[in-house]
Amino acid sequence: MDDKLFTGRHRLMKGRSFGFYECGPEWAWAPPPFEYYDLWYVFSGEGEMRLNDVTYGLRKGVCILVQPGDAPVGRQNLDNRLTVLYLHFEPMNTETGEPVKGLPRLPSAYSLTEVSTDETIMLRLLELCDSAAAWREEEFDLLLRLVLLHLQRSAMTQADGSEPSGLHDKAVRKLKALIRTMSGQFPADKQLIEATGFSPVYANRIFRKATGQSIKQFSLQVKMERALHLMTETSLSVTQAAQSLGYSDVFYFSKQFKQHFGVSPTAYRK
Repeated sequence: MDDKLFTGRHRLMKGRSFGFYECGPEWAWAPPPFEYYDLWYVFSGEGEMRLNDVTYGLRKGVCILVQPGDAPVGRQNLDNRLTVLYLHFEPMNTETGEPVKGLPRLPSAYSLTEVSTDETIMLRLLELCDSAAAWREEEFDLLLRLVLLHLQRSAMTQADGSEPSGLHDKAVRKLKALIRTMSGQFPADKQLIEATGFSPVYANRIFRKATGQSIKQFSLQVKMERALHLMTETSLSVTQAAQSLGYSDVFYFSKQFKQHFGVSPTAYRK
């Protein structure tokens, strides 16, 4: 990743360069090419924006970065009008305080994967624009860097196009959490669908792509981690530990434990 945009600081443009705007029925956006950066975030509504020959759908959670030289064209669905946040900002040299020109381009759009969390960041950025709080500029810079990092990461982890990569990331996180709460038990098909919204086959495909393991392999890894904990930090017998992990055959449990750790579970029992 080219990180030149992150080596300096970022500051709000002078003047009224930020706002929370509910688009009126007459709204259509076709400004001349930009000379600065404009961060857009959609709070509600529907529409589309054409940017550098690519059309992006606008909906809640979509973040757009208009960059110097861009000439965006925006439209909205009049039956579901847009409400957006916007911030005009510029990168600056930390030592001289002067604007930095000619930086490499960042991705133009991404969709938030955790809307409740990321939306809080967006609202805090807006608050800081109109605040006199101590460390205002430092906090603004740090939060804006986080948003730009999300843009960069979104581009780097973009999946094959069948679903936004953010949905895949969220599904994988949910699956990992589910398996850990189940102490490594393999989720039933119904649980896989409820956790991810995808079919079991597709859920396993995106999980393997993200982790290098199948869901079954990860489940066994978690189960063995739990088994090691039971052997080293509890007074359970090998049989009791095996039963607590869903094994009906203690010998099979011992075999898997030894394959995983190189020693049998009895090595932890005197």
